[in-house]
Formats: sequence, structure tokens, C-alpha cells
Amino acid sequence: MANDVMVDGKAAQAEIEARELEELDRQIKAEQAAIAEVEKRRAASKAEAKKAELDQLQRARREAEIVEQLELKHGKVNEKIVTCSLPEGLVAVRAPLPMVYRKFLQATTGKNGATLDDQDLLVRQCLIHPSQDEFNVIKQQRPGIVTTLSNLAMKLAGVMQVELEGK
Repeated sequence: MANDVMVDGKAAQAEIEARELEELDRQIKAEQAAIAEVEKRRAASKAEAKKAELDQLQRARREAEIVEQLELKHGKVNEKIVTCSLPEGLVAVRAPLPMVYRKFLQATTGKNGATLDDQDLLVRQCLIHPSQDEFNVIKQQRPGIVTTLSNLAMKLAGVMQVELEGK
């Protein structure tokens, strides 16, 4: 009988150890599965990053090709034309023609500066890329681009802001 109790005790101990091992195996498998999920997400994230990098490089190439064509037709960037690279696309303007510049000055003289409509008219007359319709879409998303391009076009025309000493 004492022998039976000893066997039962060993059997019970073996059964407890077997359950503990099963539980540990289950936990190990769960952790391995969790690690595999994390690795999948990381791989997907790396792939997304590579795709984003490729998209960025393709866009930079397209914009470089556009700038190359604009320079051939209108002259060098920052001398004859200026460009702005926006998430919506590349925008480029040239210096205003003397008549356009004169009309702009006449329209804005005596005012507290140019209105947005004045600036928009100037930009539209200096816009060389994209089309007017495409520019309308960009302008809806980024209305401040009109002021930026107006200022850049005026710089190309030779207008410079001069800081006064002692200000």
C-alpha cells in the first residue's frame, strides 16, 4: 500500500509536470506567434517605407524633367523663373512682362498693398506651370500660394525689400 501511494504520488507529480510543460509550450507558441505578427508588421512597414521612398524619387525625377523643360523654354531657375514644389505638384512662374508689372503697380498704388485678387491676377499672368485649371485646384488647397508666387514673381522683376538701418 505504501508502495501504491508512492506510485500514485509520482504519477500525480508527473501529471502536474506534464500539465506545466503543456502550459509552457502553449505560452511559448503564443509568444512565437506574437513575434511573427510583429515581424510581419515590421516587414510591411519596411515595404511601405520603400514604396514611399520610390514614390518620392519618381516625383523628384518628374519635377526635375519639368524644370529642365521650363529652363529650356524660359531661362534658368532663380534668374528667369522660380518654382515651388508642393505636395499637390510643381508650380512655376516667370517674371512679369513690363506691361503686366506696370498694370499691377497701377492697380495697387494708393492701397495698403496688393489685394489677393491683385496678386492672383499677377500670378496667373506669370504662371508657366501647371495649367490654369490645375493651379485652381492647388489654390483651393493652398490659398497662400498666391501671395508666395506673387512675391517671387516680383523679385524676378527686380523688386527687392530693403531693410532700413536703425529699424
